[in-house]
This record gives sequence, structure tokens and C-alpha cells, in this order.
Amino acid sequence: RFYPKEPLDLAQAFSDKVEQYKLVISPAQVQGHFLVHKDDPSTAIENISAIADFCTLGQLQQLFKQFFPDESSSVADDFGKRVAASKLAITQTQVRRYLMKHEGQPLVAMEKFRTLPDY
Repeated sequence: RFYPKEPLDLAQAFSDKVEQYKLVISPAQVQGHFLVHKDDPSTAIENISAIADFCTLGQLQQLFKQFFPDESSSVADDFGKRVAASKLAITQTQVRRYLMKHEGQPLVAMEKFRTLPDY
């Protein structure tokens, strides 16, 4: 509908990106994204992260502290810094799922953070 003259390969590329990032997005979010990039479908694909709610360093630290309130702020800071430095493209939803799985196990959550994209 937005790019009727473009090949279906672009639609598949967009879909692949959504799956790669394990995004949960609404049709309205997709429509808004396409409107922003109405003249350039390739840019819409490249900038898929604009739809996602990727975590910032502060959000990573805050989520860790939320799930592990007995841990010191320095541990939460370290978690956030490790994840941010790894350049993983992860959403807040993925972080919440990951931390819920490791509830009561902050050290395990710290050690296995590279599996975050799987959540």
C-alpha cells in the first residue's frame, strides 16, 4: 500500500528486520513509520530501530535495580554498562523478560546478558 511500485523483496527485508529484533509492533506503529519514510522504503528498513523501544543505558540500570532491589547501584550500573557496551539491540520488553527469567539470580543475569536478544 505504501510502496506499490517497489519489489516484494523490500517487504520481506522489512519483515526480516522486525523478526531479527523480535519487535512487537502495532499496525499503527508500522503505518506511522512508513509515513515518515514515505519517499524512501530503503530508509524505512534501515531505520527500523526508530519503531523499537531500544533500551538506553539508564533504562538498563533502572530495570536491573527494579528486578533486583537488594543489589547495590554499582551492580546495576555495571549491568547497564556491560549490556550497552555489547551493542546489543534490545528492547525494554526483552530486558524485562530476561530479568524475570533470572529472578533472584542477579549474578546469573550479569553473566549471561549476551543471551538477551533471545528473549
